[in-house]
Amino acid sequence: MKNHYLEIKKKGYSIVEYPKDLRNAVECLYQSWSKFVTLSQNVKDSLSYNEDEGYELQTKKGDTRDQKEDFHATLASISRVADATENQTVDIFLQANTRVLNLIESVILSVAQSIETNGNNKGFVQSVFSSKERWIVRCIHYLGSTEIGSEIASGHPDKSGLTLHLYEDAPGFH
Repeated sequence: MKNHYLEIKKKGYSIVEYPKDLRNAVECLYQSWSKFVTLSQNVKDSLSYNEDEGYELQTKKGDTRDQKEDFHATLASISRVADATENQTVDIFLQANTRVLNLIESVILSVAQSIETNGNNKGFVQSVFSSKERWIVRCIHYLGSTEIGSEIASGHPDKSGLTLHLYEDAPGFH
């Protein structure tokens, strides 16, 4: 088993291989996200809940502001969102999120196992597994309607303890 704990400790990250079925699910999620962002702002705004779940739009400019729209999906929130809409594009997007959240379990637990074993963190895997309903898939669309070279996102810590970059559709810092 790869020692993700040691890589994270030394470099701050670890390259994690993930299965082809998860990759395919991520690509389907990307395609459904691309369609989701074209929905009317009223539809997207109706799916806003709080900063940890649902749709969010950030357009304020400034050194510490990201100019983006994003959607935070958890297994716990998807059913609430699905109950609030009758939009086929939203339904497909939510189904794609659910599939990724379920398929990513083995990847997350393998990293957690490395952290538990090599970092001497007894009970870490169970703690991570028991929080599955709150794992977040975050889809982000950075608003590119600015001048080339301008900053549309600033460095910041993520809201979670572990971030997996599953798909990037444009080059840049991450």
